[in-house]
Amino acid sequence: MIKAVVFDMYSTLVTLFGVGCEHYFSGDMARDAGVTPEEFRKVWRKTEHARTCGEITSKEALADTLKELGRYSDELLEKIYQKRVDSKSRAFQQEYIYPEIFQMLEGLKGKGIKIGLISNCFSEEAVQIRESALFPYFDVSMLSYEQHVCKPDKEIFARCLTALGLEAKECLYVGDGGSEELETAGEVGMHPVQATWYADGVSEGYIDRKPGYTKAEKPMDVVRLVDEGDEVYYASWYGEVPKGDFVSTAPTYEAGKYFSLFHEGKFTYGDMTMKYYWYDPREHGFEDDGKLSMISFLHGTSNALVGELCINYTGAEFYASESYQKTLGGAFLLVPIANEWRDEEGRTQGYWSKAYLEPVHAMILDFIASKTQGVGLKVLLGNSSGATFVLRLMDQYMDDFDVVIPVGSTALPNDLGLDLYDAKGKTLFFALGKRDEFHHYEEEIVPRLPRLQRMKHCFIYTPEWVRNGDKGIASICAGVEMGQHCLVNAMHCNLMFDDGTPMELRLPKGVTGWIADQKNHRPTVVYHGSQYLFDVVKPMQAHGQCEAEAQTGIYAAATKEEVIPFAMPFRWYPDSPEGKLRFDSDGIKSFLQYGSIDPNGKGYIYVLPADTFELVDQWEWVSKVEVKPIEIIEINVKDYWNTITFSEEAKEIQRKLYGEDSINSEYVNTALNM
Repeated sequence: MIKAVVFDMYSTLVTLFGVGCEHYFSGDMARDAGVTPEEFRKVWRKTEHARTCGEITSKEALADTLKELGRYSDELLEKIYQKRVDSKSRAFQQEYIYPEIFQMLEGLKGKGIKIGLISNCFSEEAVQIRESALFPYFDVSMLSYEQHVCKPDKEIFARCLTALGLEAKECLYVGDGGSEELETAGEVGMHPVQATWYADGVSEGYIDRKPGYTKAEKPMDVVRLVDEGDEVYYASWYGEVPKGDFVSTAPTYEAGKYFSLFHEGKFTYGDMTMKYYWYDPREHGFEDDGKLSMISFLHGTSNALVGELCINYTGAEFYASESYQKTLGGAFLLVPIANEWRDEEGRTQGYWSKAYLEPVHAMILDFIASKTQGVGLKVLLGNSSGATFVLRLMDQYMDDFDVVIPVGSTALPNDLGLDLYDAKGKTLFFALGKRDEFHHYEEEIVPRLPRLQRMKHCFIYTPEWVRNGDKGIASICAGVEMGQHCLVNAMHCNLMFDDGTPMELRLPKGVTGWIADQKNHRPTVVYHGSQYLFDVVKPMQAHGQCEAEAQTGIYAAATKEEVIPFAMPFRWYPDSPEGKLRFDSDGIKSFLQYGSIDPNGKGYIYVLPADTFELVDQWEWVSKVEVKPIEIIEINVKDYWNTITFSEEAKEIQRKLYGEDSINSEYVNTALNM
């Protein structure tokens, strides 16, 4: 519940740039001083922080500036100083204040809302603020000149909250966005709102609209936001945007471009009738040989209410484009629509639930039977609540689908469920932004990563930042911020930027290329393990027991876990040209027959593009040419110590080199973590 609104002063409650409000800034001061604006500003601006934090008065700073410029006189000092004071005082005259400001303040007071002020100001401004008609409205005022601390320092925000006696989450902060005030307000936990009523239509002196922040277009919008209470939402990532990066407030693709390629149909199952949209690749040059892929797209909550725009919101639209279809080799697209509606309170009802599982499954099977000659790869792709729904569909009807792509959901199957994926050869593409506004990546997903990484067929895409095609950090603010949750927009872009570069280096051909690889049973990337660090991995002569294992090439596997034994830094004993090393692996665990391994050692797993690799046996892929890694993963021996078994001979060598307890996994893990 919002209990207080804290305002910025300048360009929020008053403006120095109003029509008829005469300016008197540094350029005007320079003219009266008889120097160029550049000369004057060079000296004057050096005093700004000291003036703002109350270390010096504006008049003292002006005197020092004139002296340094060789222009000082008592008369000139008084003339310039008084002009500056008079100019600024006009901003507080009621004729120059936006008409709704007082109405807004009265409205907040009438609701029992506390009102605070945090303003960066100079000595003369502090006096004018206290003498203004606005000042009686403030329950708390924090003026930088008096507090000796200024925005964006968090301290001045903390003092204001203490004086109000409230938690940050109970407060709106309303400002034009200067001095990084909105960023800091968000960082301390307040709900930042950008006031744009003075800025719109005026170019001089105002901060541009900042993406990702709730906007108050007019003062009474602030009262409305207070009424909405908990619906005023702040995403914590606003304060984490890297310096030099930028926020992008909309996808760069054109919605509706391919709607005409979709047909509309209806399907009845029992007493439930549902609408659906579908795309037929045969109408666009692809021959139906019974092996074309089929992708079913499941939308998020409330998306069914937007009509055919739902085709776009599911991520399906651009998969009907010529380039996407060409990469896919032709694919049927199906977009089932839930029977959603809004109740009297405006809440969405009828969204995806358990009641839809059987009807949607029946719709998909009926579509295949009635509109195709049969299909090859069957893919489920869901967004947000649709992502949770496709996971449930896969759990219930696993034999009828091959691949599931949940985008923006953490409702993963438990470990037994993932075991079933492996047993039945099913593939999971898990996609979730690390800063998803509706989920907690660290709490919900990080503990599951080890099991996901051990899956036979799982691609994990958890970007640090979800981005739009222009490479900007994605922001969508429609009452709540959900730009990082709407990863489906990036999937819609095929995980490719507008300039043709991939958003994910492991997917050089995007999502469509990955799906095509599943159809062709070729991994997008393979993994190579080595105890040595290289910039480029080069073919080497192998010494296996059969022809497939004795080629000159780079050996790799489709999963990271299969190459971990080969990344372990097993060493010859003695560690010299005369030394010997023998170890075996079952693909997960290692058996050291002769040799040693340093408990403090490290190894390297190389993530390699699979384009040049060919399958030579049940699990080994080989490339005859050198390959540049997409990624190099450093692993610690101690993290995999439990996967190593020692022969009695190896145990003796290990004890001799690393101590009596060095083969004890409990000792190793404890000692190395001290």
